[in-house]
Amino acid sequence: MKKANVFLVMVCLFGVWFTSCVKDNETLKTKVKKIDETSKAEILKKLKTNSYEGSYLMESRVGHDKSVCGGACRSANGIPYHVDCEGGGTACLLRASINISKLIPDDLYDIYYKGIGINTYEPTEDSTYYLPSRSLYIEDEAFENGYIYLNIPDQLLEREEESGQFIYKDITFSESPLFENL
Repeated sequence: MKKANVFLVMVCLFGVWFTSCVKDNETLKTKVKKIDETSKAEILKKLKTNSYEGSYLMESRVGHDKSVCGGACRSANGIPYHVDCEGGGTACLLRASINISKLIPDDLYDIYYKGIGINTYEPTEDSTYYLPSRSLYIEDEAFENGYIYLNIPDQLLEREEESGQFIYKDITFSESPLFENL
């Protein structure tokens, strides 16, 4: 009987020792893709190998119902008004294609990019568009983690005089989203 107890104790000790030596899955380095299904972008064309410059198709949910802001989320000449599918919220699907280039070409320390719309009707045919802050998930194995985020701060998009396309300012790229997409 004593030999059986000693044997069981030895098996238990070996089991404890063995399980303590196995690495936890959290310590292993793996490529984990953080998919945000509500706001994403697709690379249509890259201009340079080691750069974010290129053409992108963006897709995000934006805008809110008039009742959320009481019809007074924007103002012109002191008169409040509401525009459907603009500003914060998730009521409408926004799709827009843009060309992105460095704000200051060949400056390695400059992290800012600018975007110029490709299609005059995206995201609207109006002369301005209030775009809320958005971080758009881009899946691409060329990036170290297999993904990157395209970040656009909230801004009133205005059209470029020459082309008539919307101008997107202060675009950045990061490994994690900078905005909550609310």
